[in-house]
Amino acid sequence: MGIMHFLHAPLDARELRHPSRSAAIPFAFDEEGRTITNQEKLSHLKYGASDIGKTGCVPIAIYNALILKGALGENSSSAFLDIVERTKELKAPLMGGRMGTDPYMIDKILEGYNVGCLEITERDALAREMADAEIGTLFLITQWNDMRRPLKGIHAYVAEKRDGGRWALYNRVYRDYPTLAHNLSEMIGRGRLIVADRII
Repeated sequence: MGIMHFLHAPLDARELRHPSRSAAIPFAFDEEGRTITNQEKLSHLKYGASDIGKTGCVPIAIYNALILKGALGENSSSAFLDIVERTKELKAPLMGGRMGTDPYMIDKILEGYNVGCLEITERDALAREMADAEIGTLFLITQWNDMRRPLKGIHAYVAEKRDGGRWALYNRVYRDYPTLAHNLSEMIGRGRLIVADRII
C-alpha cells in the first residue's frame, strides 16, 4: 500500500467517534438504487492509474448523493460508471487518479445530472447550514482526515439528515452500512473541512 492510497482514503471505522450500532443497510453495488458504503469492495474497478477502492471516494460520493436525491432513475448501477467517465472527461482525477479527485469539480459533475449544489468552504457556515437543515437534506463533504497526520489524506462522503438530530454517513469509513454522527465535530473528528456541497 503506497503513499498515494493514503492521500484519498476513508478512515478506519475505529477512528470515527460514534459508529452506528443501528440496523445495517447492506452494501450491494449490483442492486439498483443502493448506495455504496464501503469503497474497499470496489477495488476491482479501475480509476485511471489507480482503482476505485483506493482513490474513488469522490465519484462514490457523487453517486450516493444522486441515489439519495432520486436523480438517477433506473439503471443506477451503470450510472456509477458514467459518473467515473464524466469525472475523467472533466480532467478531475488528480495525477491520473492516483491522488483521488479534485473536490472543486464536484459541482460541474452534478450539473451533468441536473442537480445543483451550494458550495460551502467555511466550517462555521457549514455547521449553521446543518443546524437549520430539514430531514433528508444532503451534504457532500470533502475533508482532510487528520491535520496532525497529513498522510492520512483526504476523503469525500455524503451526510444525510435523519430524525433526532442524527446524520447518516455514506462511505465515511470502511463499513457495509452507513454510520451515524450527531454533529459536524463527530463527522470531521481531527480533520479539517476542505469543501462541502449542499445538494439542492
